[in-house]
Amino acid sequence: MDAQLRDRIVQAHADHGMSCNAEVEIVLAQPISPEQLQRYQDCCKGRWGMGLPEDYVAFLLEHDGLMMREISKGDSDSQERDPQSFQDHAIMSSEVVMDWVRSTRADIAHPDGLRTRTFPAFLPFYDLTDVGYHAFDFSGTQPAVADVDAERLWETEAREIIAPKFLTWFEAFIRMGLEPFQTKFQLLSSGSLGN
Repeated sequence: MDAQLRDRIVQAHADHGMSCNAEVEIVLAQPISPEQLQRYQDCCKGRWGMGLPEDYVAFLLEHDGLMMREISKGDSDSQERDPQSFQDHAIMSSEVVMDWVRSTRADIAHPDGLRTRTFPAFLPFYDLTDVGYHAFDFSGTQPAVADVDAERLWETEAREIIAPKFLTWFEAFIRMGLEPFQTKFQLLSSGSLGN
């Protein structure tokens, strides 16, 4: 790992207890398979009427998930091969995202007996664990990157647009030492929405 990136990671995660001497590892998943990418695209088009953003697809073709961790004795490399390990504080694997999409819905019973099902108008790609997600907001004509409050998934006004596209978010994420909260702050303070 590049020494400057390692230093940025350690500095960015110091508030969470990371030691200045920490051994840090970036775990990159295998590329998405063509079949899985097609299923992911079909899911997205079926739900929101548009496909995945091209810059995000380019990332998936290289790595279907990314996480940072502090290395400790006994860690194995099996995480790299297990798509389910890319979920908490990680760029989620497509498998994890599609599981989320299938399970996150609201069934509404109306007074007239009619039942409807509704879904959030966003697709998460970074899981902030219990806090929320960084996600593609599909409520507009082009999916922008939004910060989504986990307690207010169904409210469009609870999503704050933080970047116009995935690449803008990803570049800030790298600059900010893979720390998503600092990434959001940096994007909003830099005026990235004009990019």
